[in-house]
Amino acid sequence: MTRLTADEAAALADAWQAQHEDQLRAPSADYYRDANSHDLIAMWRTERNLNGKRLTKREFGCLVERWTEVFGDPPADKGQASTVEMRDTKPEPFPADDTMLRVPDVERLTRISHTTIKRMVGDGRFPKPMRLGERAKGWPAREVREWIDRLD
Repeated sequence: MTRLTADEAAALADAWQAQHEDQLRAPSADYYRDANSHDLIAMWRTERNLNGKRLTKREFGCLVERWTEVFGDPPADKGQASTVEMRDTKPEPFPADDTMLRVPDVERLTRISHTTIKRMVGDGRFPKPMRLGERAKGWPAREVREWIDRLD
């Protein structure tokens, strides 16, 4: 059994602290657990929280998470067609199976934000990306298409 030096233990403690702080900043549907569906709609329309104050970035993320949990789909952007209208439109053609998709492509095709994709990869609900280079990751289009098909 190897023993940790004080510097190694300090680095480990710093990493744990950073993970904990990231967890606290991450959007959570539980933040608005007590809000009913009408409260969620009012917050979305006014961009204000239950106390009437402007939504912070975290509160906005929590609102989107709770909205998705309650209504089953993320809210449409203001000025954008509703999800029901978007379902009635012809879907855009999917790239060939051997195409590697980067984050913007996956966001566009799944209509899920980068943050939500990362969270879903972390908990195993979305395929893990492949390393394409030193700083680049991507998904085979086939895996993303199969994931979308499983949702339907």
